[in-house]
Amino acid sequence: AEKNLPKAKMAVLVQDMVQAQVSGVAMSCDPVTGTEGVIIEAEAGVGGVVDGKTTPHSYRGSTGDDLLPGPVLLEVSRLCCGLALRFGHEVDIEWAWDGTDVWLLQCRPITAIGGN
Repeated sequence: AEKNLPKAKMAVLVQDMVQAQVSGVAMSCDPVTGTEGVIIEAEAGVGGVVDGKTTPHSYRGSTGDDLLPGPVLLEVSRLCCGLALRFGHEVDIEWAWDGTDVWLLQCRPITAIGGN
C-alpha cells in the first residue's frame, strides 16, 4: 500500500533579513473584546514584541512618538486593515520598519475574538 503514496514534497524559502529599526504586531480588532480598530504593539529592533522579553509600546490611532512616527503607524494600520478586507476575516500581522519601508513578515487569522 505504501508504494502508491505520493512522494512528500518540501519547499524552502530563503529571504533577506529586514534590518528593522522597529518591529511588532498589529491586530485588525481587539482580540479580547472584539472592539473594532487596529491595535499596534511595537518595540525597537527585531523581534522584541514577538519573543515576549519586553513590554511593548501599544498604539491605537495614528498618534506616533519617538519610537514610531505617526505616518508609520498609519501605514501599518492600512496594511492590517487591507489584509483583513482582502481575506474577509480579522487578522494578526507581524511587521517591521527599516526606517524607510514597512515590511509584512507574517499574516494569520485571529481565531478567537472576545473569548470565543
